[in-house]
Amino acid sequence: MLNILFVIGFVLLAAVLVRLLFLDKCFIDNISSKVILVTGCRAGFGRAFVEKCLNEGMTVFAACRTQSGANQLAKDFDNLPGKLIAFAMDVTSDEDVERARLMVQDYLDGCGKDLHAIVNNAGIHDKLFVDDGLTIDDYKHSMEVNAYGVIRVTKAFKSMLKRAKGRIVTCTSCAVRFPSPAMGPYVASKWAVTGYMEVLRTSKGKGYCKPPKKEKVLRNAGVCRCFTRSGQRQY
Repeated sequence: MLNILFVIGFVLLAAVLVRLLFLDKCFIDNISSKVILVTGCRAGFGRAFVEKCLNEGMTVFAACRTQSGANQLAKDFDNLPGKLIAFAMDVTSDEDVERARLMVQDYLDGCGKDLHAIVNNAGIHDKLFVDDGLTIDDYKHSMEVNAYGVIRVTKAFKSMLKRAKGRIVTCTSCAVRFPSPAMGPYVASKWAVTGYMEVLRTSKGKGYCKPPKKEKVLRNAGVCRCFTRSGQRQY
């Protein structure tokens, strides 16, 4: 009898530990009530992520670089259960980002919700060539979008996240681990934004928490095709 009680107790304890240490970090309560902001949503990872979140019933602010991209996204996902607010925002523009910040803040104030997450997905990889054939402007362009764009958006919306103890998700690249001689601007910009995320991850202060570092590698055929086309143009 004691052995049976011991086994039952052990199983219950294990179940509680699994819930506390693992499951609570994998699943989000009331996910359909969450509001998130995603950048770079016209295609690829951003578009797929928006679709997934809308299917979960979430409210998604989806930023595209152009208004035509935002209009097409709204048309394509019109029948999904979540609420989509697609809009144009250039992450290199202070004015665009500030306009988006005010729009999101007005929405949150009106519905009494908080911003649950920022997903920094907007990025470019348009200069593929050996370093001797690149200019400083080539590097500046990649840095402006891939690094400063992420920093600009994050700093604009970070105060909203602090209230909800929300999340910052940033797409960098496996290129920071496996660099190529022909990808100088791209790799440098992704290293820069990786460093910025590490700074935020280890920051301490009101509204900050220190989440575990999580790196995931995703492969996207569209990205691979884009690299190929860009390389062909450069060479």
